[in-house]
Amino acid sequence: MNYITINASVATPSTEEMAYAQTNNRLDTLNNKLDTSVQQLQTNINSQINSVNTSLQNTETSLTNLIDNQTNAVAVRIDNIIANNADTDGNTELIDIRSSYDGRIYSSAGTAVRNQLYNTNTLLNKADSEIFTTTLQTLELEYSLGYQHVDGTFFESQLYSHTDISVSAGEVYYITGWNFYNVLLYAILDTDGNVLQQEQESGSANADAYTDFQVVIPPNAAVLRVNRKETPQQSNFIPTVKKEVKTSKITSGLNTVNARMQAVETANAQNAATLENALYSRTSALVDMSALHTGMMIKTWVTSANVNTPSTYLGGNASRIYTDVYTVHQGDIIKSAFQFSDQKNFTYMLFDTNGDFVSTATGTSLTVANDGYIIFDFPNSLLIPEGIVIVDNADDFPYPVPYKKSNFQTSIAFETELPLQNIDKTGGYTAIFHDIGIIGDSLACGCMEGVDTSTNEYKYTDNLPYSWAACIERATGCICHQFCRGGQYLHDNNWYSEWKQAVAQNPCTAYIICIGFNDYNWLNQSENNLGSLSDINENFETNPNTFYGQYGKMLSYIKSVQPKAKIFLVNMEWNSTDNSSINTAISQICTNTDNCYLIDLKTYAHEPYWNVPNIFKTGLYHKNTLGYQKTAWDIMSYIDYVIRHNMNDFIDVQFIGTNLRLPTQAEIS
Repeated sequence: MNYITINASVATPSTEEMAYAQTNNRLDTLNNKLDTSVQQLQTNINSQINSVNTSLQNTETSLTNLIDNQTNAVAVRIDNIIANNADTDGNTELIDIRSSYDGRIYSSAGTAVRNQLYNTNTLLNKADSEIFTTTLQTLELEYSLGYQHVDGTFFESQLYSHTDISVSAGEVYYITGWNFYNVLLYAILDTDGNVLQQEQESGSANADAYTDFQVVIPPNAAVLRVNRKETPQQSNFIPTVKKEVKTSKITSGLNTVNARMQAVETANAQNAATLENALYSRTSALVDMSALHTGMMIKTWVTSANVNTPSTYLGGNASRIYTDVYTVHQGDIIKSAFQFSDQKNFTYMLFDTNGDFVSTATGTSLTVANDGYIIFDFPNSLLIPEGIVIVDNADDFPYPVPYKKSNFQTSIAFETELPLQNIDKTGGYTAIFHDIGIIGDSLACGCMEGVDTSTNEYKYTDNLPYSWAACIERATGCICHQFCRGGQYLHDNNWYSEWKQAVAQNPCTAYIICIGFNDYNWLNQSENNLGSLSDINENFETNPNTFYGQYGKMLSYIKSVQPKAKIFLVNMEWNSTDNSSINTAISQICTNTDNCYLIDLKTYAHEPYWNVPNIFKTGLYHKNTLGYQKTAWDIMSYIDYVIRHNMNDFIDVQFIGTNLRLPTQAEIS
């Protein structure tokens, strides 16, 4: 086949292309607005937190100082009392103690001391209410039945159960108990089990009311034992216990602010989801993809179909996967939808409104002719699309716009960043390679499918100026040497013999290798010619004619021309079902080759490729100028990602192909 190099001008963007661009602009605008709102809210909340903290701290300091001053004054006065028995006239200190800090003269020394201590306690309570929030926490009590008593003085003949609560001195508890005569309500014990305090309810046996007890835990206490009485004659005595909990108002204020921030974040997430749904509302789900059945027997109500013709479709098949039965209407346009994987075919069985079989076919789209019912099925789990949806019109593409910003993020944490999560259309660090060798087949050299209007002939034409290599060259300013052509392959020594001399004459700093499509076809027609890593020999001229052997031969030869070159291996994004062995081989070869890095477009590329006409392609296999530009952005951004995450590997790129090396620290000194 003769391949022709043509120069063509860029076509005016189509309506669909402009829609994609406008959608991306809307996303960026919404993204910026959301970020600005969140940042402003964060600033306001931080300001409010600081203000609350300052106010509370000032109040606490002021009250503490006032309490300390009054307490110290009283203590000094009490310490300096000199009482001489029977000599009240000469005892000036007893007269002085009647004078308060504010100049008031009390009638007696005792009254002065008592009143001022009362004022001090009042201030302490005020400080407590200003600084702390007091709440009651209900405790869960667990009882075990048995004969229980605290110190042997009560209830040895009664049936009791109890629960123990670990306590500390100064804690406050409230116990609510039922009025029974001589009921031991609680006891406080030290670490040795000695009773420090206990409470016996002395109410009437016929009383019908609850009583609250406030329990302040004394020093050296370790356990609060709460009893429950079981009697055959009377209702059970079942107490409840609540613990008094003091929470700093500063902490309470921060919790309130945090709750507000959480509410704002939740609202932002909901707004983002609403916006995303609005932007991608051109399709509606038809099939519940979780409702799949392996070897399902089709529902019996459709077996009234013409049994002779569709019998092979109605019986179910253990090797296939089926959906449920769905209602469809005349004019419905149904398409296979995807996001990050290749679009896949579906096989459908169509029935009329009576349940009679109408037709079956395989494809990625369907326009329903009449009202009825439909069932979809797939050969295996690898061929299940991410969705089967109804679209508004046949030209709609039921998958997200390329480079959609999930979660409306403006920045990505370096530690969690994924390849192609950040698309850099300038090429980023790819520009450090001043000359790059491109090795590949028609998919690398810009081949496009078209029809000759003069002869009506369908042609495949290599279009180098529109290849992704040319796009990289224009974006980065690097020189890209293209050691590739349409129909290129590795087996039978093909690439090696054709490009050996050209590669030797143009050694490059880096190489991007994207080859294997035609070898994939060759492997399908041969027996076990994939090979293994053992096919890559030190003397590469002796490598066998397997995919491993010929790929290794190509790499070995490139490294013999430019030993320190950085090499990027691109796996195949275009087929999701049968090329896994080739992608595995490329990954293994990459791992076992120095200065070699994998560009995994199969996993991270945003737009799948294989056998699907879409806006990025000229036919089933080859991209158009939009598609090759997009591939260039993907490859450049991936290389930039690799360099940013492996900086030390690329600090000597400037010396590739020279006798120079980086100086040691000692040499620098």
